[in-house]
Amino acid sequence: PTGFQASPPTPEFTAVQVGAPHPSTQVRARKDQPDVPGYKVVKRLGKGGMGVVWLAHDEKANRLVALKMTISDELTLQERQRFRTEAQAMAKLRHPNVVQVYEVNEYDGRPYFTMEFCPGGALNDYLDRKPQPAQVCARILERLALGVQHAHEKDIIHRDLKPANVLVSSEFGVRSPESD
Repeated sequence: PTGFQASPPTPEFTAVQVGAPHPSTQVRARKDQPDVPGYKVVKRLGKGGMGVVWLAHDEKANRLVALKMTISDELTLQERQRFRTEAQAMAKLRHPNVVQVYEVNEYDGRPYFTMEFCPGGALNDYLDRKPQPAQVCARILERLALGVQHAHEKDIIHRDLKPANVLVSSEFGVRSPESD
């Protein structure tokens, strides 16, 4: 997924804030896990065209984050710059309905960034193709529209807005209207 697009390319995800995050801290070691100083990788969350997203514990801030790192250290200069530019543009956005970027950096020749962990996963998986009450749909759509509006006000346009690129901050609040 390409994500937001701006006057240089920009971020990947919009968050639908529906409740407080609930951490899952079961550590599972993997051979391909990155070893980024200051972060303890917990598990793999997903993979996109240019990067892999890991659940990690930020040891300095003592919080769970999503750590996105490029898949390969053999990226072209243009691909590296695009990855970094998207993360930097996303980091400029401050809104409760946009995933917050915490750090944009590079380790061992590979760019990475850390962002708010959204335990509800992608909206398409979260809803699981099940019809939702109109009130719930309206609440999700309102929060999504507010996040996208904020990005537009900063001259950032999402080029690939779809349920797979919308993250849900938690399991709380989407399944039934009474859960907020």
